[in-house]
Amino acid sequence: YFGFSESVNMKNPKIRQVISEIPDDRLLLESDLHKASKVNSGLRAMLQCIAEAKGWSLEETARVTTANAKCFFQSRNLKKKK
Repeated sequence: YFGFSESVNMKNPKIRQVISEIPDDRLLLESDLHKASKVNSGLRAMLQCIAEAKGWSLEETARVTTANAKCFFQSRNLKKKK
């Protein structure tokens, strides 16, 4: 999986190109922000960036990244139970 956050990744001018090359089922959205008041705007900015890079709507991007996060955390929980 590859996680992207506005506070870390938006500084890279090639971020959209990088995102476009990541398999759809491996994209994750992160905040990496220390102030709770800025989390929503940071997530929205990264959601928009991913949507533009992939040619998706915001709704599709939210659906895909949410499904990926659920799969990621479910697989981690299964590993911990072993």
